[in-house]
Amino acid sequence: MSRWQTQGRGSGLWAALALVALPSQAAAQPLSSQPLSEEATLARADFVDRSRMLGGVLLGWSATSLVSGALVYGLAEDDFARSLGQQQLVWGTIDAAIAIASFAAVGAMAASNDDAPTWRSRRETVRTVFQVNFALDFAYVGAGALLWRFGGTDDWRGLGAGVMHQGAFLLGYDLVGAAVMAP
Repeated sequence: MSRWQTQGRGSGLWAALALVALPSQAAAQPLSSQPLSEEATLARADFVDRSRMLGGVLLGWSATSLVSGALVYGLAEDDFARSLGQQQLVWGTIDAAIAIASFAAVGAMAASNDDAPTWRSRRETVRTVFQVNFALDFAYVGAGALLWRFGGTDDWRGLGAGVMHQGAFLLGYDLVGAAVMAP
């Protein structure tokens, strides 16, 4: 069992999309009667384990966002808190959908009998997606900060705080995701 191995996990937004949109060679192939080489078996297990671990983190964040969003929204006594709670609910739903889609994509790929270089290529593709997302996450934080500071109404300020909160998580998540997928 590798140090990244956990049960039932996937990846992030663009990583999930990358997994689904990888070239046709990445599509799940039926297992052949010919056994995989040890190198291919290890590369497959490594990719699947890392992807599932990252998806588990995203799904855990999603659950936290959904529960806290429901509480903040439900107990809100002002527009700021209501808007912040709405943002947490929206982002929690999006994150859950991404994690579930990546679980499905990784599960389908895990059934393939691809060679080790194909598995390493998939891992590098997902790593690149995490790196690009990391750069884009600064836009979430910046836009959220601007709305929070200059939004004008409590609704807009709450929305900004929610976007900034999600962006801050994504900064860390995508940085860690890129590191986890590094060779």
